[in-house]
Amino acid sequence: MTGNIGKKACRAVLFSASAAFILAGCSGGGDTGNHTDNPSDGTFVATPETVGTFVLQVNNANPNVGEVVGFFAGAKNTRGEGVQGIEIYCDSEKGVALIEPTTGHEMTDSIGAISGKFGCETPGSYQLMCRMATGAFLRKAVTIRCSGPIPADFTGFPDAGGGTLGGGGGSKDGTTAINSITFDDGTITGTQSIDIQQNPNCGTDLANPTPEAFGDTMVHITITNSSASTITVPSYTFSVGSSFQSSVIALGGESMTVAPGASATFTSVFAYQNNTAKYFSGEDAPISVSGVQNVEIAVQVISADGNTYELLGEVALKFANIDRCA
Repeated sequence: MTGNIGKKACRAVLFSASAAFILAGCSGGGDTGNHTDNPSDGTFVATPETVGTFVLQVNNANPNVGEVVGFFAGAKNTRGEGVQGIEIYCDSEKGVALIEPTTGHEMTDSIGAISGKFGCETPGSYQLMCRMATGAFLRKAVTIRCSGPIPADFTGFPDAGGGTLGGGGGSKDGTTAINSITFDDGTITGTQSIDIQQNPNCGTDLANPTPEAFGDTMVHITITNSSASTITVPSYTFSVGSSFQSSVIALGGESMTVAPGASATFTSVFAYQNNTAKYFSGEDAPISVSGVQNVEIAVQVISADGNTYELLGEVALKFANIDRCA
């Protein structure tokens, strides 16, 4: 196989059992946004039960600074068929530029795939991650090791996206950003510890029990808009480690918009109390994760011209049966 293979054919052979051996023959990346295939009819809903395979592969995980590398991401259903017309989101840590797609997301083509390009901006080890759109927890990450030195004439990738994975971030042009993410757990404000099980009696009187203070967990997300236009912030999703991905959750605030040059805080239920247990918002089973977990928040934003994108932020939360009887 040679480097001049067509991009769609390249993705097709990658999306097979032989992918690991064929990848090196695929060059660059490419925009899959202009497809000649019929779009999805919209009936497929991406969930852990319907998505059988999610793949992320890069042509070279050890590039030099200034080098541009192609990558591939794709989804198959449980029958092994590529899933067309679903959104795949990609992002990178600062140090790796997402050259294509610069918006950070793209619809899969007729074989259930997108292709793109990233570039190394600075020496170091960074994460490139792609994930399914809202509704599925499937995601893959690849470690990219960028080697120096920085070429003397290298000026970076000024029109690229990415760089917001890990620790929060903003839009690709830097005009909107998550400033803070805080949590209130029941009566405890500004905490990173989530009590997932209520003690029904803090005392010794069984006839007149004194239940432990317990309640919903609320998340507060503050966003700054430094652009010249008003943005709308309707909803968010979150993931907990690699074990849980939420559905779309509505955000509330004084307004669903943020004016130019302003900041606004949006609030929503992160987890709710059900009897003596805690449930993630929108779920009908108790929280099963425990210990310290990395929580990724993805806030959906709509610009004044109707374009949509995500702002990402991360925070470490501890999930445990916390004694708050004292």
